[in-house]
Amino acid sequence: MTSKSKNKTLTRVVTTIDYEIFGNGTGDVLENMVKPTYELLKISNSYDTPITLMADVAEILKFKEYNSELKKELDYSPYEKVSEQLVNAIKTNNDVQLHLHPQWQEAEFKKGKWDLNFSKWRTGNVPIEELDTLIEKSKSFLENLLRKYKQNYSCLAFRAGGLCIQPEEKVLQCLIDNGIKIETSVAKGLQKNSNLSYYDFRNMPSKNYWKVNRYLDRVASQGIYEIPITTVKYNFFQKLYYFLLRKFRNKDYYQPSASTTHSSANKRSIRDIFTPKYFKLDINYMHFKELKRNINYISNNREVDFIILIGHSKNLNSVRSLEKLIQFIKDEGDLDLCTFQNIVSSID
Repeated sequence: MTSKSKNKTLTRVVTTIDYEIFGNGTGDVLENMVKPTYELLKISNSYDTPITLMADVAEILKFKEYNSELKKELDYSPYEKVSEQLVNAIKTNNDVQLHLHPQWQEAEFKKGKWDLNFSKWRTGNVPIEELDTLIEKSKSFLENLLRKYKQNYSCLAFRAGGLCIQPEEKVLQCLIDNGIKIETSVAKGLQKNSNLSYYDFRNMPSKNYWKVNRYLDRVASQGIYEIPITTVKYNFFQKLYYFLLRKFRNKDYYQPSASTTHSSANKRSIRDIFTPKYFKLDINYMHFKELKRNINYISNNREVDFIILIGHSKNLNSVRSLEKLIQFIKDEGDLDLCTFQNIVSSID
């Protein structure tokens, strides 16, 4: 066990899994959501440690709307399978919180495939009245579904689809108005600007978590908590080392196909290769040793209360790294696997 100061408080670790098919509407609910999440829940339950499913409710509500058509097309009901799994997660002391991809809001199922409205890709660009209704409807859906099995369940945490929460002012206002307590879209140091996606988290506060009410980069006295996805900064040699570690020692880590990789990734300049870069603590992409070293370093060398891990059900190739990670965290006396529900009760 790593030695720490005797006065060091627990660092709480939340494992979040974005629960969804692909953002363009492709993918299979059984193969990309239900089956991999079943494996995740089996591991978490066997170690009596919770994971948090960040459920894309905009997508799930469309499964419900087109239930009869999807049943006929697929010979099963995506809505029923997903709802059953969310209930199972809550009944086994895991957690479910809110994730939204607004491009699903006006989606139609036509000729065996989904037609999405990509003009609504960025949560921050959705009109405020429309966004407020979507958040209210989605929060109510989760609470109505899950309180039958856990009376004190509360939908209190939110993550924007693709992390595209900016411009954030109206999004934060809608979250506050709907009683959301935690926002967790920020990944410090990351920035992206493409045809569909935009976010810029390069100038966030140095704090581990902070209150926000209008702007993500300004600490507020009142509002909701921003608890960002944990990131680490790699120099060239670290990038190369961990790339090789993932490539040759972890054959089960997720490798994007050509169809899911942005073409710009193949046009990186020499400067980009040598420039330090931030990475999310991602259970799909990172090797177990990489996750372990980063969590150890962060908990020992930063003043942190929380470490937020991220993963995606659709990108899960193996649960072996997660199982090893859970074993490691449970063996560490100063790390505690928990949920956003636990966090709110400790800081609110």
